[in-house]
Amino acid sequence: MDPQCLGLECTLREACLSKLSSAVMPSSDHMSAYSALFSELNLANGSLSNGKHSKKSEMSSFYQCKPDEVLMALCSSADRIQDISRAEALLDRIVQSLNVSTLSKVDRSPLEYVSNLVLGLLSLRYNFSSLEDRISDLLFDFLKHTLDDIQLINQDSFDDSLIYLEILHGVLISLSKNHAKISCSFKIHLLQLIEHIFADDFIEVVTDACSMLSQPATSADSSQSVCYSFWFFSYLSSKVLSSFVQDLVITSSAYTSSSSEESHPYALLEQLVTTAQFVDDIEIGDSNRLLKLAQTIAQTALRLVESGSSYCMISSFEDLRFSMDTKSYALAVASMSYQTPCSLSSYLHDIVKATLDSDAQMQDFDLASVVYLVIVMASASHSDLVTMFAKQLPTFILRGNASKEHILCAAKYLGLAMKSVSQDVIVSTLYVLANMISEFDETINRNSNALVPLATGRAALPDTQNDLARFYTASSNVIVTNGANYEMRNEIEDKIVTCIVGMVSQYNDTVISALTATILTQKLSPRSQRAVDLYIIEGLARICPYLTIREFKPVIKLFTRLNSTSSITGNSKLIDTIKQARIIVSRALSPGNALFESYLTELLSSIVSKTSSESQSRHPQHGSSKKLRQSANELSHIIAPLAELLPDDSQPAFKTADNQLNTLFRSAWFNLAAHGFTIELEMVKSDIVYMRRIARNSPPLVSEISAYQLDSQLELNTILRRSSDGNFHDLRHYLMNTLHLNSYEIKQLSISKQIFIGAMLLLEILRAQSGSCSKAILYFLDPGFKAADGSKIIYSVLDIILKEYISGCAVTITKSAVPSVTEQARELLIACCHRLKTVQDAAFYAFDKLLNAFPSVLCYRECMFVLLELIDIMWSSCMDMYTEEYFPHSKFHSPSYQFDLQLSDSYEQRRDTLLSFQKKAKEWVLFVIDSMSYSIKSVLQSYLLQEDDHFIGKISAGRAFALEMGKIVSPNDRERYLVETASTGLGSSAVSDFLAQYSRLQIRVYVIGQDSDEAKRFEDEKQGLITELKRIVNSYQEGTAVPISHTREVIMTTAGLIIRNANRNCYDLVCLLVSIPFAAFTHSTFELAFPVWFWIASQNVNLRIFIFSRVCFEFDWSVREGKGLYSKHFDKPPVFCQKMEYKPSKVDEIRYEEKLILNSFEPHILACRILYSMYHASKLISLDVEFMLARALGDAIDNFHNASFHPLARYPRFEMILYALKFFTQSSAFTEKEKTLWYEKILASALTCYEVYPCYPYGGNRLRLIAELGLLNELILVVEQLNCVGAKLQQLRTLFVLFLAEDISKIGVWLDPVSMSYVRGSKEADIAKHALGRIHSTFFTDVWTYNPLLARNLRRIYPNAFPSELISKAILSAPERLISHPELVEDYLSASPVEARHWLLLWKPCEPITAINLLMKHSGDPYVTQYAMRSFQSFSHDITFFYVPQLVQGLRQDPLGYVEKLILETAKLSSLFAHQIIWNILANRYKDEDAEKPDALKPVFDRVMSEVINSLEDDERDFYDREFTFFDEVTSISGKLKPYIKKSKAEKKAKIDEEMSKIELLPDVYLPSNPDGVVVGIDRRAGKPLQSHAKAPFLATFRIRRDEQILNMDDMDEGGVPHEKKMKVTKEVWHSAIFKVGDDCRQDVLALQLISVFRSIFEANGLALYVFPYRVTATGPGCGVIDVLPHSISRDMLGREAVNGLHAYFISKYGSEESIAYQEARMNFVQSLAAYSVISYLLQFKDRHNGNIMYDDDGHILHIDFGFCFDIVPGGVKFEAAPFKLTHEMVQVLGGNSRTQSFLWFEELCIKAYLASRPYAKEIIGVVEAMLDSGLPCFKGITTIKKLRQRFQLQKSDKSAAEFMRGLIRKSYESIYTKGYDEFQRITNGIPY
Repeated sequence: MDPQCLGLECTLREACLSKLSSAVMPSSDHMSAYSALFSELNLANGSLSNGKHSKKSEMSSFYQCKPDEVLMALCSSADRIQDISRAEALLDRIVQSLNVSTLSKVDRSPLEYVSNLVLGLLSLRYNFSSLEDRISDLLFDFLKHTLDDIQLINQDSFDDSLIYLEILHGVLISLSKNHAKISCSFKIHLLQLIEHIFADDFIEVVTDACSMLSQPATSADSSQSVCYSFWFFSYLSSKVLSSFVQDLVITSSAYTSSSSEESHPYALLEQLVTTAQFVDDIEIGDSNRLLKLAQTIAQTALRLVESGSSYCMISSFEDLRFSMDTKSYALAVASMSYQTPCSLSSYLHDIVKATLDSDAQMQDFDLASVVYLVIVMASASHSDLVTMFAKQLPTFILRGNASKEHILCAAKYLGLAMKSVSQDVIVSTLYVLANMISEFDETINRNSNALVPLATGRAALPDTQNDLARFYTASSNVIVTNGANYEMRNEIEDKIVTCIVGMVSQYNDTVISALTATILTQKLSPRSQRAVDLYIIEGLARICPYLTIREFKPVIKLFTRLNSTSSITGNSKLIDTIKQARIIVSRALSPGNALFESYLTELLSSIVSKTSSESQSRHPQHGSSKKLRQSANELSHIIAPLAELLPDDSQPAFKTADNQLNTLFRSAWFNLAAHGFTIELEMVKSDIVYMRRIARNSPPLVSEISAYQLDSQLELNTILRRSSDGNFHDLRHYLMNTLHLNSYEIKQLSISKQIFIGAMLLLEILRAQSGSCSKAILYFLDPGFKAADGSKIIYSVLDIILKEYISGCAVTITKSAVPSVTEQARELLIACCHRLKTVQDAAFYAFDKLLNAFPSVLCYRECMFVLLELIDIMWSSCMDMYTEEYFPHSKFHSPSYQFDLQLSDSYEQRRDTLLSFQKKAKEWVLFVIDSMSYSIKSVLQSYLLQEDDHFIGKISAGRAFALEMGKIVSPNDRERYLVETASTGLGSSAVSDFLAQYSRLQIRVYVIGQDSDEAKRFEDEKQGLITELKRIVNSYQEGTAVPISHTREVIMTTAGLIIRNANRNCYDLVCLLVSIPFAAFTHSTFELAFPVWFWIASQNVNLRIFIFSRVCFEFDWSVREGKGLYSKHFDKPPVFCQKMEYKPSKVDEIRYEEKLILNSFEPHILACRILYSMYHASKLISLDVEFMLARALGDAIDNFHNASFHPLARYPRFEMILYALKFFTQSSAFTEKEKTLWYEKILASALTCYEVYPCYPYGGNRLRLIAELGLLNELILVVEQLNCVGAKLQQLRTLFVLFLAEDISKIGVWLDPVSMSYVRGSKEADIAKHALGRIHSTFFTDVWTYNPLLARNLRRIYPNAFPSELISKAILSAPERLISHPELVEDYLSASPVEARHWLLLWKPCEPITAINLLMKHSGDPYVTQYAMRSFQSFSHDITFFYVPQLVQGLRQDPLGYVEKLILETAKLSSLFAHQIIWNILANRYKDEDAEKPDALKPVFDRVMSEVINSLEDDERDFYDREFTFFDEVTSISGKLKPYIKKSKAEKKAKIDEEMSKIELLPDVYLPSNPDGVVVGIDRRAGKPLQSHAKAPFLATFRIRRDEQILNMDDMDEGGVPHEKKMKVTKEVWHSAIFKVGDDCRQDVLALQLISVFRSIFEANGLALYVFPYRVTATGPGCGVIDVLPHSISRDMLGREAVNGLHAYFISKYGSEESIAYQEARMNFVQSLAAYSVISYLLQFKDRHNGNIMYDDDGHILHIDFGFCFDIVPGGVKFEAAPFKLTHEMVQVLGGNSRTQSFLWFEELCIKAYLASRPYAKEIIGVVEAMLDSGLPCFKGITTIKKLRQRFQLQKSDKSAAEFMRGLIRKSYESIYTKGYDEFQRITNGIPY
């Protein structure tokens, strides 16, 4: 056979065997194949051992396996062996082959053969510990014998010497390559053997043997030949040393893995320098011994290299190479240290120093690298080496021998070493190197000594090792001579700059980097056109990443300036260099770099600033087209750097929220279009890759925000404005041809619009070519394109972009193109649900085109799943109308598919969008299903099979749609299609087959598992699951979070095991399965678990009763443990017993809290439903289920008194009542007498929730409220139909029906307070009337006897049915029964005589405001005053703090001194309370603002104030002194400003700043208006004088630190269930306050106090209403501190800023009405307007001109300045006759008329706010009544109280009150009185409106 064929034969066999051995090793299934390999090995080996060769033909021998090949293949795959028997078999074969006699007979090279066998041994030893000792002994013996055999070589054994050397070579090669598989102790033994290689006797033998060899041996790398010599083996041994020690270093896997690649001598030290870490036990044990031994051997090798012994002569260049490598490896190992800093021995120090000083040795790159690294490691201990290194480097450069890469390496390591020495070293080195540039130039110019290359031949080989230096010098290719060489100068200057840059980059210090940039910049002389300038520019570019922004910007601007200059001079080299430099900077900066945006801004600005006028001024003689092309050419030089800066296709596209950057991007594209850049331009085509990259990372030319003002933005854009007078004939022509427009159509477009369209075409076509077409849809946001002409243009553009994208994908359609198409389809689908109809239509159009081109796109999960998810989200958004009544979500996020969707707040628009999308989606699926029926259905089934935790317990419209599509039969499936068509109306459907396939897939996941027939396997699985189930239960009970996905997996796996083993004992598993949801007690876990219970029960009837009993047991446990409904965690005290706060309403927290509460109560609702369902399914099996359910329901109902009284608890309470009544009504297990007792028990428990006055529904879940209304209607019918036997049951039924009727009425009004659609007569109303007819004369007395609270609340509901005398009589009959009910204390006082009020001593405390009024009204009654004091003191000072104004007024009615005592005792408990008391007393001591008319009670006030101050402890007194000193200093500024009243604002401000600078900030002081924060700073330059005719108010700003408890509303589980988690945070904010002197602030204090009360009332009802009761504190006569509303502006100021109405302001600030920002602001406006409207009416706020109405940044309306309220109006003339202010501009924001959704929301919220306030009328009136004697001008005695009470319309029913409030809205709607007052204010005070 031809020799070439023989070589191919060998190669093919080796490759096949290697593949085969690798394939059969891992799996037990391949045992036969593995045995076949061994059989082949035995067969071949047998023939070989017999010495017989096959007589086959040459062709058949081609297929014959040789034993050495088979064994080598098995050894190479030994690391994949997993079976010990195979390992032992292979080891036996290796043992047989690992001897010299066998090795001499193999056809392979002994070196290669031995290397493979050793590899196999090391792999087996590494993987099988049982073989470790045997293999170790084998390797030791083999290596030892080899070394011994080599030493026995002599003249007689000359012929055998080669094989021994090759064996040693193979062993060493294998050890160095596979060092990671060798243990530390094994390495030590190996090194002890290898150490003999460096022994003198061994060296002599090897040297003699090698000298006798005449032919070279083949090395491990078969492509090279090597002459064996001692130096070769010393090199190999040193390499083994290095590899062994290398494993001690903690580094990347690339180094620690067993790699066959050649490692460099410096790799070891490089790891140390870069990681500087070792294994933890390096200083002890075998690791330390290994290191010490290796270093000893390394030092022996070093001494050998340095000694130049006569018996190891260097006789060839190869010997020289190997000796240098030996020195490199040995020096690396010897210098290695795990100590920091590293300290070298004197011997090593001298070697490093000598080597560094040897030019010849330093020419060796590997050795030089090792020396550099040793210096870096020892730099902290041996600074002399660093200094020497720094001094030698310039000389080294000038020698000219070293390559640029070598110089760069040296520079980098020098930079690292210099970090450990003084910074002066690097500074001086920099200057030396920099000066070399200029000095070198001068030397060249003078033709003095210079360096030139000399083409010399190979030098003669040295005779001895001592001739090494002479050898290298003679081999040098550079000498010193006279004369100049331009190329050499350039080369050296290039190396100098490279050295500087490499050194500085590794030093990585911003100061040094800045210095270097400055030095290099100074060396620039671009006009001289020197080559060094190009090197410097490139060097500056490489230094840029190490600069700060401050130093970075000048360098980048220098590039821009040089580029501009070079364009003028035509210096093409400089232009190209600057371009390349910019590219270098671009590649070094990533989007996360601090310099990235600065550089991006500079590049974009360079494009934007480029104008054609620059070219025109330079070349006036040329035409405009040429000038334009010249400018365009200059722009093209920025394209590549900009593209390189931006992410490539392998990274996500660049996005930024920086509006400035986005504007620059857009302006850049405008400028490119203005300069004639089109897709057809040759310049664009030449840079097409860069252009596409820029386009991919550019934002569209419109955005969600900018699109609505696009026309105005185009007019104002600098690029478009300066281009408006240019000649754009080419652009017009291009647009006409591309968009198929006629001349008339193009002329209708302004120049700005033409450029915009040109830029849009260029950008989006390029983006389409880069794989994205969906961004084009955003251009339909522009309202300017809605017209017919505009629509035609934009659709033409869209067609072009889609055509470009589709054609590009069609040409390059590959697997890699699929993600692009699916991603674009995904984005288009999302756009189909955009809130704007124009965008939706465009997206539908684009997706139709895409689907026609690529129908299979819907067969991909990424696309179909998003389509189904969008249907789900759109359906959920429509459900917001029912679940989030006044909180429409505008932003939706899909956690599963990671996309966001923004929707309009219009529910009608959402519904239309959903219907349109569903219709189109069905069309798309029908279109595709014809040809891809099975693929589509497979994807749909995959969607249904998803175990998405967000679907748990939720209705999914997406899944419903998938199911609907799944039943569609393709016409191509003709038989089934005919069956489906024929069976229409017969009750069958193809959906059955679809569901069957889905069910099989779903069940297979968990039920089809391992066969559990074996008892042991079942028990093992069972015990494992029990352990995990118990862990989950315990975690839930301890409050530890468990991922719902993990819980689901365990539950489903357990259920599968139970179902597969129906005949085995699984009761303990069932117990734990039932326990999990009760332990977690969340809605999601119940929804997850209960279908599994029913599934198990349906598969195993024997477990049905057991499951039911366990559910009953766990249900009873949850009741006893106070879970869910039976927890009072969410119950709050009555509103007036809570802490009132001067803070903005927490609307978002109300929503979040509602979700928390519902999630807490929902499990009991589900549990009840589950029990009721299980009962009906199981009652035929056993009668026990009735008794079990009766007990469970009985326990639950008995514990109703322990259940929550929160308004949201009403639904689960009554559902449980309904189930209980139904159960006992239908039950056959109880007698009628027993049922009667149960009915009494159930109704009695049901009535407990009415011990609290029936409240209005909580929150905005309309769907739940409708369900609750239906529940109550059903419940009242069931109760009315009860078979009532006995008077007690009849009475309870009547009482319950009366309360239920009231609840039904309240809910009906609340659901639709405008049209009252839910309260228009019903059967339930008739039942209530019938119940009232059943009332007998003693009914009320009986009810009172039964429960006084029920009786009192019943009378409040039906006042006409029960006279007040009945209450008085009932109270007097048994007052001791009332003492636990503080709600009845006033009824008790009204009914009982003074002398019989001793029961008050035992009465439960009442609310603070009630206590204050009792003190004032009954000041002479000791019983009442004592009770009132006890009540007030029972509350914390956080609550009573709020009522300081009322408490101080209580001193006016305090003949017995109880109020005074109360003040003094409370002041001792809180310093803050004491301070507020003092300030309030100071404000009430005088009747006038000038403190001239003392109040009649001034002596009392003075005495109380003095007593409060004197009662303070020492530290409290110190605090008082600091606080009042600080405050007096601030307020005194107002007095100092009075002389400046007539002066200018600037002079006033200067005076304020002067005085503010004098204020000393004392520790722990606070502002009186902010007692919960500490002043930690003063903005001494932020003072501002305020406008006043005769007074000097001013504004000052302070830094306030306060602690706040906030609710973490982002904490939700995987199922979207919220967790209650409050966090304490400390905030520091700048806070402004107004300091007034001469104005009575007490009226504002009262008004804001009442607004705070309303805030608490609204929150208690879960209403979406917003108010901001800011703080005002009256601190003296006519003095006060007023908080400034943050981030707000008055309507007056808006008018002065020329804003054309409130509606125009909203549009200018938030965008068009379609924008999300506008809609959110409008919703905030609605919520706040409704709240303030109701409050304004009730408190009669007047003087509501635009100066007293504010708007904050979120769109809320806010009221300020309450100087006119209750019974006082400006000027005494009631201009403002409207109930509240509702102007035309406010209505415009609400939609423009009373029929819009926003106006309807406003009406509903107004009515609900009014209804929610009425139950608290008494308390609100009490707050006002306590202030009647204060002397405030707003009061007209008791008349004020009467009018206030009248405005609440307490005599009206809820329905009538709602109608009354709606009438007030109509009366206020654009009232002429309001407009007249605004006009009056405009004329008299200049306040615009």
